Amino acid sequence: MKYPTVTLFSAMILAGALGGWMNYLMAEKEDPERRSYVKSLVLGVGASFMVPLLLNMISSNLTELAQGDWLKLLVFAGICLVAAVFSNKFTEQPDAPHISGTKTASLGEQDHKILKALADPRFAYRFTTGVTKDAKLPYGEVEKRLTDLTKLGLTGRTVRERDGQVLWYLTSDGQRSLSATEPGPGEPGS
Repeated sequence: MKYPTVTLFSAMILAGALGGWMNYLMAEKEDPERRSYVKSLVLGVGASFMVPLLLNMISSNLTELAQGDWLKLLVFAGICLVAAVFSNKFTEQPDAPHISGTKTASLGEQDHKILKALADPRFAYRFTTGVTKDAKLPYGEVEKRLTDLTKLGLTGRTVRERDGQVLWYLTSDGQRSLSATEPGPGEPGS
């Protein structure tokens, strides 16, 4: 190869862009309202540029080998593509879906009302309007809090295929959190 560094950078950029685009297409099904083409591309290219760092951390010499061998360059580009496709998972906080005591303690009264509305045994899934009505909170605030609670892993969000309606549900972590904040028998407030 005449310009090995340029070739590696080109492979990372192309694999990152292709993987970012694939990530964007996959996000369409998971969360159509929050997907962003630019964000997916930037995350894809960024994750692709992290690959040499990760390879160096595990003492791999694939980056050096890829500079002189087309087959090794394809393997390197494939690893960059995988990192880019899963860049949203690759860059997420590792503890995001787990509930801890500090997160439970930091839940406010509004969060408690929302979790309680989602825990209503009559419903497996709830519309934002139903949660708003039961929690007796403004729609915009409920929508914002549900998004935050989902990031904490206490609630989940799905989209109904037939009409694209957003539905919310209480996760097992959310149920545990709600149980931990509810007074038990004989305690004040029960």
